[in-house]
Amino acid sequence: MQNVTEILITNLTAAFSAIEKYGVVGLTSSMLALVVSIANPKLMGNLEFLSVEAPVQLVVTVTYVTCFVAGMMTLTTFRVRTKIVEQLRERNETVTKAALMYPSIAAKIDTPQLTVLFLPLIVMFVALSVFHADKTDVTIFWLATFAINSPYIMLLIYGVFVSVSERMLRLSKNDT
Repeated sequence: MQNVTEILITNLTAAFSAIEKYGVVGLTSSMLALVVSIANPKLMGNLEFLSVEAPVQLVVTVTYVTCFVAGMMTLTTFRVRTKIVEQLRERNETVTKAALMYPSIAAKIDTPQLTVLFLPLIVMFVALSVFHADKTDVTIFWLATFAINSPYIMLLIYGVFVSVSERMLRLSKNDT
C-alpha cells in the first residue's frame, strides 16, 4: 500500500502532464485562429484543410471554444497542482523540493513558465485583432477578447500569485 506522500507525488506528476497537454491544446487552437484570421479575415466562404471543407465561421467558433475550454482546464489543473504542492510541503519539504525538480513547465513557476502558459492569450489577441481590424466597433472586439481569453487572464494572475508566494516561502526558509 502506498503512503500519502507517494500518492501526492504521483498526482503532482499527473497534474504537470495535464497542464502541459492543456497548454498545447490552447496554444494550437489559438494558432489555428491566427492562421484562419490571416487567410480569411472576412470570415467568408469555406476553409479547406486536409481535404475537408468546412464553413469558416464553424472553424473559428470551434477554435475559440477549444481555446477557452483548454484555458479553463489549464487553470483548474494549475490550482490542483498548487494544492498538492501545499500538502506535500506540510508533509516533507525535502520531498517537495525533489518533486518540483520534475522536468515540466509547471514544476517551477517563474517568468518563463508564466510566459509559456500565457502564449495562447497573446496569439488569440492577435488573431482577434486581425478579424476586427476593419470593423469600427471596438467594444465587441474587447468583449470577445476578454471572454475568450478570460481563463488565460485568470491563469496569469493566479500564476503570478503562486510564483510570488512560492518565492516568499523559499526566502523565508533560507532566512531560518
